[in-house]
Amino acid sequence: MRRKEALLLLQLAPVREGALIPGPGRLAVAQRIETFPIGIANNVFFIVLFVDARLYADAGLQVVYIVLGVMGWIAWASSRRMLVGATRKPSLKSSPQIRR
Repeated sequence: MRRKEALLLLQLAPVREGALIPGPGRLAVAQRIETFPIGIANNVFFIVLFVDARLYADAGLQVVYIVLGVMGWIAWASSRRMLVGATRKPSLKSSPQIRR
């Protein structure tokens, strides 16, 4: 298979826009950490397409998105470690009413 045909198949593949999961954006809505590696893989995919199309500025922007994705992934993972064993404050709706 030639390179152009392979890139055409990649363009038609359901990887675009993070469709590797059932229902695009489902992990982001559910606020799951698996969103980050899927987003980074998506950015790598777009780098390949943009470099092949000689859109170097767009490919560079994808590198920025990868760096931000890695930073978000690290921040999410470190905040999860800090929250283990922590308790939530009761919301105003669930706290008893104070009568005067």
